Amino acid sequence: MIQKRGQDSTFRGGRTNAISNGNQNAGFVGAIAFALAIPKKNERVAAFLKHKLKDTEVTYAELAKRLRNHGLKEMKASITNKLARGTFPGTFFLTCVAALELEGVALEEI
Repeated sequence: MIQKRGQDSTFRGGRTNAISNGNQNAGFVGAIAFALAIPKKNERVAAFLKHKLKDTEVTYAELAKRLRNHGLKEMKASITNKLARGTFPGTFFLTCVAALELEGVALEEI
């Protein structure tokens, strides 16, 4: 397929302009830097939760029970997988904070 100047093309599910101007590059580079930093942030959040579980002496099985009381249907295996991958929704994190009865979380701790 031959594209004409200014025609949109699809790249990994997203729409992008076939011809970009120089001003868009700064935003693109910033987005790449942010995307590369995400795995480190995910790992830090997962490590934070693991640390709090250890501090409160709550097992993954006990956390699964507590999460069910807060409306999340999680199993010990799903919690293990989420924390091992380091990827999970913010709602999971916030519900874990509530289930562990943490008073608050300072971003500096993460």
